[in-house]
Amino acid sequence: MIHQVEFRPYFVHWSCPHCDFNFKSKHCVSDGKYCAMQNSLDDKFTGKDVIMENLRQHCLFELLFNKESAEDFFKYIEYVHEKCGTRIDSKCSKEGVKSIKFSMTELNTCVDKSFGWKEGQSRPDFSTEDNTVLADDLQQWRNYGTHLYPSVVINDETFRGQLNPYNVFEDICESFSVTPKPCKKWIEREGLMVGYREDSGISGQVVAFIIGIMIVVNGLLIVLYRRCLKQEMEDDMKVQVNSAVSQYVALSQIKELQDENAPIAAGDTSVSISDI
Repeated sequence: MIHQVEFRPYFVHWSCPHCDFNFKSKHCVSDGKYCAMQNSLDDKFTGKDVIMENLRQHCLFELLFNKESAEDFFKYIEYVHEKCGTRIDSKCSKEGVKSIKFSMTELNTCVDKSFGWKEGQSRPDFSTEDNTVLADDLQQWRNYGTHLYPSVVINDETFRGQLNPYNVFEDICESFSVTPKPCKKWIEREGLMVGYREDSGISGQVVAFIIGIMIVVNGLLIVLYRRCLKQEMEDDMKVQVNSAVSQYVALSQIKELQDENAPIAAGDTSVSISDI
């Protein structure tokens, strides 16, 4: 389902801008804007190490995704957790990157750029410079309104329920408008009482093509109708003009006949004396 599901990792941190300098230098970056708790009893592994590993994982996923090798990200995650548990420092990360045959230099450059670093400049000061990746992660956390960690967001909705691979996969399958084959096989294997969403048999491209044809046909019908209507109006106009002309001619002839047959008035008769 690698071509049907888009995965993006996000990481949750908390802010402590008012914490003392020693705490921020060990467990925070960007002057206390992003902090992480120390998840080990070993004082040498700090919250700052957690944040830097989160940034490496974010960059690694983006770089691999752009190279269409996103599956290597999960190989890296599996390797570092099996080898180092929750204590993934830069040394462990380097070994994990090497295991998937990726460039550690390229990965570190991506991390530096997230702090605003540009080529030709000295390396950024992680303790003071803001970080675009962490800022985006913080905004995503606020948008989805979950305070549980880890959590899963599917189609912009936070997953509610027991967080385990089976429940998450089932929810992902339920999110499709048409149930993919891997989901069908898994549902059948697990014996779940979940209905399939079958394909209607008509793809989106076919629907778009049909709609396009209908628009063209309707356009042609409108053009033909307007032409017929125009021709009909012209014919009606000709008939009306001919009728008006005929009536006018008829009226003129009637008037002429009336003038010819009219009697001569008495006052109009004149007789010459020379004719008597």
